Amino acid sequence: MDPILLKAAVEGNTNSLGERRFRDDSFNWKQVTPLKNTAFHIAMRHGHIGFARELYNRCPSLVTMRNSNGDTPLHVAIKAGRFHTTNSTMVEDDDGHQQTFSHPDLGSGRSEDRISFVEHLLRTVGPRAWSANDKGESLLYLLATHRGSEQIISDALSSSTSFSPSCEGPNDLTALHAAVIAGHSGNIRAIMKGRPELIHKQDGTKKNPLHHAALLGDLDTVQLLLKIDSSIAYQVDDEGHSPLHKATINGNLEIIQMILEFCPDCVDLANSKWPKCSSCCCDRVSTGSC
Repeated sequence: MDPILLKAAVEGNTNSLGERRFRDDSFNWKQVTPLKNTAFHIAMRHGHIGFARELYNRCPSLVTMRNSNGDTPLHVAIKAGRFHTTNSTMVEDDDGHQQTFSHPDLGSGRSEDRISFVEHLLRTVGPRAWSANDKGESLLYLLATHRGSEQIISDALSSSTSFSPSCEGPNDLTALHAAVIAGHSGNIRAIMKGRPELIHKQDGTKKNPLHHAALLGDLDTVQLLLKIDSSIAYQVDDEGHSPLHKATINGNLEIIQMILEFCPDCVDLANSKWPKCSSCCCDRVSTGSC
């Protein structure tokens, strides 16, 4: 990579882009480091949003280029937490000043219609950018781990979009698993609205989202998932454990009671390792001995 471009990307020095070499229409903006990072990747990793926006204006196709890990600049930005998607959608530029980016579909330019540059890219890129990196992490999977991503997730999964972005994660996890493990109820609701079938998806160890919520002792998420589809309480993992088994193993009385409230007959589920799950659960609920 051109050493001046590399230095500018690391430092977020937008002024350097005014040099003559960068004003030449033939300049190659797609130069990469040995790990195939573009200047766009580097700027995103360091949080230099103003610099990254300038690069995008000069070469929009940079947004879909992948490094040696299969990461696009958006994968890098999300993993580094370089975006903000709550009601206050402004981001800071390289000097610490707030910057906003007006979405082209929003005409008024009011403050509530302003979104961050990264959010704008997430709303406008095609399916190629949303696909998984070499670790199996899709953009939706990464977004699901960040609180306040529900609006972007909703937009990406809405019926009005021309494609269905990947929800995959590593080890057969999905974006819903990720949201449950992170404990972000807003993201869970957004994913369930757009991809309700994911509630039944089991990961590489056959755990569904309810298994994970029960293991983590997250009562609110357990209740939320059971309200959406209580049939997941009957799925078992590769150990033959249902979510009720997991709650009983952890001695979490509240979650045991919650599961039994929705699915009282799931105490009949047993396996060779724990044939007396029914009596154990009933004893713990009746005595409060967890």
